[in-house]
Amino acid sequence: MRKQIVRKLKIVFLTLLVYFVVLAFVISSLTLKGQSKKLTFWPKDNYTYFEIPSLAKDQLPLKGWYLKADSDNLVIISHGWGGNRSTLLPLAEHLLKNNYNVILFSYRGETGENSFGLYETQDLQAVINYAKDQGFAEKSISLLGHSMGGIPIAQVANELSLNKLIFLSSIINVNVTKAKFIQDLDTFSPTILNGFVKFFERFYHGISIKSPHRLIGELDESILIMHGLDDEKAPISDVERIKQLQKPNISFYLVAGDHNVFLRNYQERLTYKDKILDFLSE
Repeated sequence: MRKQIVRKLKIVFLTLLVYFVVLAFVISSLTLKGQSKKLTFWPKDNYTYFEIPSLAKDQLPLKGWYLKADSDNLVIISHGWGGNRSTLLPLAEHLLKNNYNVILFSYRGETGENSFGLYETQDLQAVINYAKDQGFAEKSISLLGHSMGGIPIAQVANELSLNKLIFLSSIINVNVTKAKFIQDLDTFSPTILNGFVKFFERFYHGISIKSPHRLIGELDESILIMHGLDDEKAPISDVERIKQLQKPNISFYLVAGDHNVFLRNYQERLTYKDKILDFLSE
């Protein structure tokens, strides 16, 4: 009788182990693969198309637009997962009208691949080098990141001396966002599954990066964090923890709304661009 119970427990254990291993491998692979998204907007005029290799080991071609203004100030826009260089083009053209040079580009060669900021950071570094080749000093470059696009901004700012940083509905704590994603899949024991997913990401796919919530408080640049109070992908609690640091170089613009409040809410679409301009001109 006892042997039968032990045998059944072993079978249950092995079944659960296979379940977690297979599902975790599939999830980690699919989230990193992503999918490409077609361009939805193109600049009207006064821009240069460029294509440069990433500094990542795969050297994927990075395609971008350089919108030229008659000034020394530059804003590089970093789109989120599933986006591309056209996602925030309306914002870029608003900045251009107010005499800011703007660079938009597509991460990971427009493949839609996602490495939670690891290779994207090297993509962004390549674009910053391109900006320097156009004559922009490091201190004249500001970075704006939306959603996942905020992760590489925090990484490069930790190594460079830039002008200003804007986190627009950005992922603040990568681990919290990934855990929420897995929880929403409604699987058995999401906490254990998340542990297996992190294992595959790190030791099979080689993905390991310092989360923005560990970096932002250490940065000296002027920082604006714009966030929805009901953000389901990057909980407002992550932002509140940064707020508790009471750093004088970090300001906040928090509004009622979800992860896409600044892009889809009509009233916020009218105001967030001016909030960004006010911050850049301070």
